[in-house]
Amino acid sequence: MARTSFSSHIPDFYLISYFAENGNSIIHRSSSYLKFAYLFLVILATTSIQKTEYLLVLFLFTLVVYRLGNMPLNLLWRWYLIPTSFIFAIAFLFVFNEPGIQFLSLTVLSKVKIQITYEGLVLLLRLILRTLSTVTYSLSLIMTTKYSEICYIANIVLPTPLNTIFILAYRFSFVVLGEIVALLKALSSRGGDLVRGLMTQTRIFGGIFAVAFVHSFDRAERITKAMEARGFERRIPTHSVPGRPSLLGMLILIVVLILITYGLIS
Repeated sequence: MARTSFSSHIPDFYLISYFAENGNSIIHRSSSYLKFAYLFLVILATTSIQKTEYLLVLFLFTLVVYRLGNMPLNLLWRWYLIPTSFIFAIAFLFVFNEPGIQFLSLTVLSKVKIQITYEGLVLLLRLILRTLSTVTYSLSLIMTTKYSEICYIANIVLPTPLNTIFILAYRFSFVVLGEIVALLKALSSRGGDLVRGLMTQTRIFGGIFAVAFVHSFDRAERITKAMEARGFERRIPTHSVPGRPSLLGMLILIVVLILITYGLIS
């Protein structure tokens, strides 16, 4: 399966879909109901647990699940760049403002003193562990769950028309990504990715994303008309029912729930 993403740091939706539809690991064969239940528990744990060591265990757990899905780690490390950069951007000021034991002190322009504390670094580490845990398990979920099963669960959980909006939005993201990648490759083949100044690059990439969304919405409108011509009634029927949760899967779910509860009260 060839990668179609323009950058190795941007998740390739087509590659994700390939793993989901053609994988045969123990995670692929697990019940989709359980996988979504685990996602709820991971989100609960990342937003509630405060101890760094417990968050580290949670992150390692998501890594184990990812590897059990027979998915390559080299892709995961590259895809971590965007969420990690986002965390550094929003947590930058918190690190310097967090009170505690001084770790490093710098003087800027002979007047401004900047102080980094151990507590600030721990705060940054917790934010990174929370984010990467959620990202890792979310990728594990969508890379090991067939689209038809996602549709089935969405129709059960979400009310109409939110279920249809969610299903179509998920597939429409492939259309947008394809348009952006095609435009970026065309730009690169003509030397447009060379550095020519910040303002010039901003205008170029702003135009690329504008054209991509215009083309994507045009394609979405054509797809909508084609679906309506074939009898689409604002609801996407599904015929692939996810497998029932196994006894072992239920036991693991209960154990994980107990561990998360212990982590919250301890």
